[in-house]
Amino acid sequence: MASSRRAALADLRAHILRVERGGAAAAAHGALALGVAAIDGVLPGGGLARGAMHEATGTAAAGFVAMIAGKLSGPVLWCVPASSQTTLYGPGLAALGLDAGQLVVVHCGSRDDMLWAMEEGLRDPALAAVVGEPDRPVALTASRRLQLAAETAGVAGLILCREAGADGLAPSAVFSRWQVDCAPGLAAAGPARNGVRWRLGLRRCRGGVSVVDRTWMVEWCDATGNLALVSGTGDRPAAARYFKSVAVQ
Repeated sequence: MASSRRAALADLRAHILRVERGGAAAAAHGALALGVAAIDGVLPGGGLARGAMHEATGTAAAGFVAMIAGKLSGPVLWCVPASSQTTLYGPGLAALGLDAGQLVVVHCGSRDDMLWAMEEGLRDPALAAVVGEPDRPVALTASRRLQLAAETAGVAGLILCREAGADGLAPSAVFSRWQVDCAPGLAAAGPARNGVRWRLGLRRCRGGVSVVDRTWMVEWCDATGNLALVSGTGDRPAAARYFKSVAVQ
C-alpha cells in the first residue's frame, strides 16, 4: 500500500512538473528560433516551442503572428470570426515571410465554432500552424484543450488578440504570452531599410529563463527572414496571392 502511494505521489509530481515547465510533449517537438539570441536565450529550448499554444496581443500582434506562421514553413489554418471587418492582406503576409498560398482561412460563425476548428486543426500533423482570432482571450479550460491538442500532433498554435482588454492576463494554459506593439521605424537610409519595427514584450513563458527586462526593440529583416535587435533590411517585392476560404456555421 505504501509503495502504491509513493508511486501515485511520484506520478502527481511528474504531472505538476510537466505543467509548470510547459509539458514534456510540447518540448519533444522542438522549438522555432526567432533569430535574436537575446530572446531565444530566455525561451526553453532556445526558441518558440512547437506543439504548444502562444498568445499575442498589441497593435502589431498580427504581424508577429504572421511572421511566426511563415517561419514554420507549411500549411496554416487561420480562423477568423465571420463578422470580422479585418481581411488578410496577401502582399503584407508575404512581406513577413508567410506565403498566402499556404493559407486556409476559416470564417467561424461563433466563438465556439472557432475553438472547435482550432482544436481540430491542431490535431492534424499536416498543418504547420493554427491561428485563431477570438474576440477576447481564451479562458483557462478552453486554452488547456487547445494546448493538449497542439501537443498531440506537434502543431504550433497562435492566438491573436487584437484587443486583449482588461482580462489580457487572465488565467490561461498557453505556453507563452507576448505583447507586440508598433514602434517608430528607422529613418530612410537607403533601400535596405523598411522601417518595420516592434516593441516585443514577453509577458509570460512556461519554463523560461527569468530576466529583469523582457522587452526588446526588434526590426524585421527582409534579407535574412529573421528579427534583429538592430538590422538593415532588404527590399523584396511581395506578389499578391490568393488563398482558400471556407465557412463554419
